[in-house]
Amino acid sequence: MPRASRYLREGCTFHLTHRCHNRRFLLKFARDRDVCREWLRVAIKRYGVPVYGYCLTSNHVHLVVHGDDCERVGLLMYLAAGAFAQHLNRRKGFEGSVWEHPYQCTIIQDGQHLLRCLRYVDLNMVRAGVVTHPAQWRWCGYDELIRVQATIRRPSSDPSLLSKSQILTPLLDCHPGENYHARDLQLQLENKDQRPCNSHVSPCMPGTFSPVVFY
Repeated sequence: MPRASRYLREGCTFHLTHRCHNRRFLLKFARDRDVCREWLRVAIKRYGVPVYGYCLTSNHVHLVVHGDDCERVGLLMYLAAGAFAQHLNRRKGFEGSVWEHPYQCTIIQDGQHLLRCLRYVDLNMVRAGVVTHPAQWRWCGYDELIRVQATIRRPSSDPSLLSKSQILTPLLDCHPGENYHARDLQLQLENKDQRPCNSHVSPCMPGTFSPVVFY
């Protein structure tokens, strides 16, 4: 199979979506989401991939990453997905696939498009009817991002995933000031405007349209 890095453009931001096999709810338990999130944190730290947003749902994972080194993006996904699959198979006595292949990738532009994608990712469990606000779902990047914008330092022991210093530049170019993501998200909740973030997208490969999938 071709490597994931063959289909990525260095220097671009990507929205990655990885679903559980047959869309089964293999992440429905909090303890499994905790393990999955921890392996994402380990992989992010090991390969140094900037992460702008994320959300773990009951049957899929969203990541918004910046691909300065596309090979490292593929290695991140390989480590996090593989380690969690081993954990779940051991815990449940399963054999076989945990994740659906291939996972999907969409190029995200900076500015308004990036803000829309972060909003879409953070609102996943609101759309599913599980919570009424993303602050109530601790397996997403909303709380981390809002703290970044409010310039509140989190304890060094806090296992955060977001690249706090790098995400500010593209977002501040779009919306100067603090807490713009929170204000924008609240406005969408009130207006019930939760359109997919790829309503204005750039294709990952010339001549193709998003989403582009890779193995």
